[in-house]
Amino acid sequence: MSDFIREVDEDYRRERILGFLTRFQVPLAILVVAIIVGAGAWRFYKDRQTAAAEADNVRYAAAEALAAQGKPQEAEKAFEEIGRSGPAGYARLAKLRAAALLGASDPEAGGRAFDAIANDESFDPSMRDDARLRGAMLRVDVEKPADFLQRYGRFSSPGYGFHASMNELLALSAMKGGDYKAAGTYVDAILADMVAPPGVRNRAQAWAALVAAGPATPIQGEPPPAKIEPVSGAPAPAPVTQTPAAQTPAAPSAPPPK
Repeated sequence: MSDFIREVDEDYRRERILGFLTRFQVPLAILVVAIIVGAGAWRFYKDRQTAAAEADNVRYAAAEALAAQGKPQEAEKAFEEIGRSGPAGYARLAKLRAAALLGASDPEAGGRAFDAIANDESFDPSMRDDARLRGAMLRVDVEKPADFLQRYGRFSSPGYGFHASMNELLALSAMKGGDYKAAGTYVDAILADMVAPPGVRNRAQAWAALVAAGPATPIQGEPPPAKIEPVSGAPAPAPVTQTPAAQTPAAPSAPPPK
């Protein structure tokens, strides 16, 4: 009896399954086809991404090779092209490299390029801070101290990632402008900063000695001799002929002892 009941149950389940498949065979077929097509499309998309990444890697490596070969202008153009058309990661790195190459030949233009990166919110905050510092390093030698302070003074506080290095640049700019008091303020901030990098702190100690010595005082020496300008129309002086000095006759040698 139990075998009979089990067979009936199995037949009943089989009929229900067949009925379900018969009723929903079209939607199920569409679902299976969609899964197969979706998997194939995803695979195709990933292969395309991999191929594009490899191509961008080749382009970036070629631009780096141009820079290594001493062709900065060609390398700069190559990096700029990657920055415009490359994927986000390579584009950001390429913009940084292009700005560095530009700054090597034109510090002011390179500083503007780094400032544009520092103000671009699509970059990571650490990359923006690095770009701002590198722009300041280019400008410290070419920009007036007052303009440099106005541009970068607000980044000397601990809220900026590279504030210790920025304080060092501000101190250098102030000393160039003769404001040793302001330079001392920035140097003291570095020495009091417990998280300042060791290299920056060591240089700050040297800056402190320079600030304490104050500006160099020029040595007051004798004025240079006045330059005699030739009178217009006057005859040129005759060349001086050096007369050999008369030779003094040698003293007679003492007679040999007898």
